Amino acid sequence: MKIKGMVAFSLALAAMPVLAAQGEVEIDLVTARIEIADRDHPTQMLAAEELEKHLALIAGERRPSKDGFAFMIGSKAPDGKDAPEWTSLAEITPNAVYFWGDDTKPQKPNKRNKVRNGSLFAMYGFLEKVLGVRWVRSGDDGIICKSVKTVKVPLDWRYSFFPPLELSTIRAGSLKLPWNDKWEKFAPLPLRISAETGMRRSKDESLWMLRQRHQSRESFWYGHAFDRWNRKYIHSHPEYLALDENGVRGNPKGPEYDGKRIHLCISNPAVQDRIIADWLEGGTNRYLNVSPNDSRKHCRCEKCRSWDADLPDEDFLMHKSDRYVKFWNILISRARMYRPDVQLVAYIYANWRLPPRRERIEHPGNFIGGIVPSIYEDSVPLIDAWVKRGVKRYFVRPNYLCYGCAMPRGLERFLFEDFKANFSQGMMGVYEDARRRGRVMDFERYVLARAIADPTLDFAVVETEFLSQFGAAAPEMGEYYRRVRERGEAARLEIVKKSGGRRIKALDDSLLSGSAFAGHTEADLDGDLAVIARASAREGLSDAERRRVRGMRLVVEHAKLALRFVAFSTAGHADADFRKAGEELLAFRLKHGKEMEENWGALFRTYPVEVRLWIRMGLKRMFPEISGL
Repeated sequence: MKIKGMVAFSLALAAMPVLAAQGEVEIDLVTARIEIADRDHPTQMLAAEELEKHLALIAGERRPSKDGFAFMIGSKAPDGKDAPEWTSLAEITPNAVYFWGDDTKPQKPNKRNKVRNGSLFAMYGFLEKVLGVRWVRSGDDGIICKSVKTVKVPLDWRYSFFPPLELSTIRAGSLKLPWNDKWEKFAPLPLRISAETGMRRSKDESLWMLRQRHQSRESFWYGHAFDRWNRKYIHSHPEYLALDENGVRGNPKGPEYDGKRIHLCISNPAVQDRIIADWLEGGTNRYLNVSPNDSRKHCRCEKCRSWDADLPDEDFLMHKSDRYVKFWNILISRARMYRPDVQLVAYIYANWRLPPRRERIEHPGNFIGGIVPSIYEDSVPLIDAWVKRGVKRYFVRPNYLCYGCAMPRGLERFLFEDFKANFSQGMMGVYEDARRRGRVMDFERYVLARAIADPTLDFAVVETEFLSQFGAAAPEMGEYYRRVRERGEAARLEIVKKSGGRRIKALDDSLLSGSAFAGHTEADLDGDLAVIARASAREGLSDAERRRVRGMRLVVEHAKLALRFVAFSTAGHADADFRKAGEELLAFRLKHGKEMEENWGALFRTYPVEVRLWIRMGLKRMFPEISGL
């Protein structure tokens, strides 16, 4: 054999997988190659791109060889079975790992009819289960992995995944062009992000949820259904709109008004006729969304009032559930005449959140409820009570992550266990409404993301995964998070106790900060900073691990300044002290704002915490570009 041939033979032999021991194969991650069954398939191409990215991070280098171990994307293993609908499968052989599954491409993909992710999720399963990858937050900094060049895998290794919920969503933010975030206009110009950065962060969020293996198996529209009715009917049919306490229907400002705050006169047969007519004109989609609009402006006409089941002397806004259940029953009965399998979809929310006293869902098989529990109540008995009133299919749609406060909450364990309890009750899915935030929300988002993909996990396991991002500083950072959790859980329970567990009128979006400031003092935060300082002093931290510890230090320093700003705004404090606290908080944000990747507009604007204080500070005079403050 010629020397050149011997060298080529030796290189090829080195690239081949090695049977490390009986029943094991050793994979060289540097030389392993990636094969794609269908290069026109977006899921399989993304799987290849993601696998290459992670292999390079883990191995530190990549020199794929045509004779190397093969990662076969979109190809069924030689003795593998066909993947059932929505299922992802992976299997190893001595020379390859096969990733395949339900990669169905709809003929007309859209927002609610997406390509399925069988091969992609199978590949992520390999990264997680074999290579130990964790995705603790969106973006590259959230990828946690160990550096290795080879890995030994048992020859009987297999992986299977099926989305446990019909609806699996954490809100990611807009991916529309031109990109627009409604909160940006409330922040000073130096704290705003570019459209390019906003799109990148939104795409990172969407990719992060794919990495967590989130995919909805059921596609239907839900959300406030009548936000255009004021624009359409304020002049031609004002009788469609709710009668307010002043005897006025709708909002006379006209078509330019955001009708999201307008309710309907739901007892009016003409309103019911119009809803059914619109549905028929749209082709009688199986799903008919009739979720009431936001706000408390329910109709006060005599007939709508007769549909209520209020207690004597009860406030009008305490309990509106009976009128809406009666309304939904009427619509279901009428829609069933045209389509017996119709599914009426409606939010169970705000002051129509509590179960009806008199009415019940008459056709449980034709109704899907989106239950929106308050963070200050126990969701389990709330859901049980609705089930007893006829709700059979429901998803839980909390506002728990719609949090616009600077203070860490420490509610990750509560949210995790609450989700698992709802799953055990039989919910069909979850839609977690959320705001884009920085590190202050990372732990809460991570535990919910993990629970959605695997509701059997224990909190301690997920906590260990999350803390792994801090390397040798994980014990100290675990101590920090436990400190905040102890205070946050106690503060939440105290609010529940004071309110008797009944926050009937509370809209979670606007009152989520209640327990945050109530449960923490400056001394608490100083103690937190001392723990984080010990974490920073740990030897052997990588640059990324040290950066993550620093990121949490900035979160706590920022929270301390925000707490002082709020505290000094109350009676008994001099206006000069209040203004100095505001100036110090603003200076901190301007200095560290880009590094913290916060949603600054949300913090400046969120009611009832900061917005009134910045108005008092005259922030708009300092930054004229701010609008709506």
